[in-house]
Amino acid sequence: MEVTNTKKQLIKSNADEDALITKAAKEDEDALPFTDEEWEKVRPFLKRGNRTDSK
Repeated sequence: MEVTNTKKQLIKSNADEDALITKAAKEDEDALPFTDEEWEKVRPFLKRGNRTDSK
């Protein structure tokens, strides 16, 4: 088998899938999603990808 594309790709969920994921997360008492207020507190500290700088 020949692999032609080795680049990682992010598969985004559509609105229906996102609603199902959110519903399941809200039903799991051990893994409740962050509130908007909680996200605002942690957002400045988030990093995406494999960046090593502090931006």
